[in-house]
Amino acid sequence: MPNKILTAIIAEDNIENREQMVIYANRIGISILSTVASGEWLIDDCIRYNPDIVFLNNDLNGTPGLIAFERLIDYGVKPYLIIMADELSTELMLAGLQLNCLDFLNKPVNLVRMTEAVEKVRMTLDRDLSITHGSPG
Repeated sequence: MPNKILTAIIAEDNIENREQMVIYANRIGISILSTVASGEWLIDDCIRYNPDIVFLNNDLNGTPGLIAFERLIDYGVKPYLIIMADELSTELMLAGLQLNCLDFLNKPVNLVRMTEAVEKVRMTLDRDLSITHGSPG
């Protein structure tokens, strides 16, 4: 499915960072379904739109990003996760890995790193689809 247009939600409390991420997403062909600043809005929009990717900052208003993402999994919504942070601590990275995070981006996010992270999603999606739709046996 190389031509599939990926969909995403950007969960970031800083409006300038959100706007820059939308610009980058448009450049690399990702359809942004919504941008949110709180964990509660993230949960609501992910349930409503079921995105392929969530770009997640843990420092959201209200419910922290990682807790909101855990709740999404409990609801059966399982987008691919890319975590963004000002500082990528070991604790944050370990928590992300427990949630099957595919990549970690330092903020401010740049176009090259975002493109690399999205390519990881595409490769993982292709692999997951080939496993799901593979031949029996």
